[in-house]
Amino acid sequence: MLRTRFITGVVFGVVLLGALYLGGLVWAWLVILLAAAVFAEYLRLWRTAGLTMAPALTVVGYLATMAWPLAAWLQAGATGPGAGPGGPYMGLVLALVVLASLTALVLTYPASGAGGGLVVIAGSVYVGWALAHLTLLRLSGPQGLWRALLVFAGVWATDTLAYSIGSLLGRHKLKPSLSPGKSVEGGVGGLLGGVLAAWLVGIPLGLPAGLRLGLGLAVAVFGQAGDLAESALKRYAGVKDSGQALPGHGGLLDRFDSTLLAAPLIYYVLALWALKGGVW
Repeated sequence: MLRTRFITGVVFGVVLLGALYLGGLVWAWLVILLAAAVFAEYLRLWRTAGLTMAPALTVVGYLATMAWPLAAWLQAGATGPGAGPGGPYMGLVLALVVLASLTALVLTYPASGAGGGLVVIAGSVYVGWALAHLTLLRLSGPQGLWRALLVFAGVWATDTLAYSIGSLLGRHKLKPSLSPGKSVEGGVGGLLGGVLAAWLVGIPLGLPAGLRLGLGLAVAVFGQAGDLAESALKRYAGVKDSGQALPGHGGLLDRFDSTLLAAPLIYYVLALWALKGGVW
């Protein structure tokens, strides 16, 4: 099991970081495909929990989820009044997602349960909108690689130190009803990991010490909150993992649950800092 977990982690890491380094269309399309794969696991959890959805509504969900990172790619390449965090592309997608999902729900009712449309809308935002910020960060200019690395370094360092310190020193359970293995001591270790990663990666970005510290704490808190939120969904569905896409690691949603909250957080904090005179 450990050998399989190690090999899977290395291969997945090489593919992810390789595409991240190449950037451009390679990264944009990887995020689009990743969003579709993670959304598939999200729907699987809801179906396991007993939610019914017609095929037409499911198709709308996939298209909506993939539309977010596609819009992010368009927005990242925009210039003039439509450029930047306030650009029109992401807002347009939100309007279309809501309209298409509710229309599909009405047309397919009662084959789709009453909550199907809301689950699709929530899922496209939870997965597609969140992952789209990885594209916005990576394609945000010459320092885009470091901005995206800030997300992954912060999340990975948080997870690694939370697991390591929790395994060694964990005595007080953090939220046993959701994740029996997580401890308060591990959570504190995760905070240290997030701060250390943000502190180091923030140096090439020219971020001031206070902002690096704040980003590290925020990424660690939001990342662990994202992990617990996905655990709640898995407990509701009665499953241990969201899928088996990554042997030894579980599903893609299991690996990106922290990133779903951390990526938008870092993007908007850095965008606000740029508006205050920082480098973008």
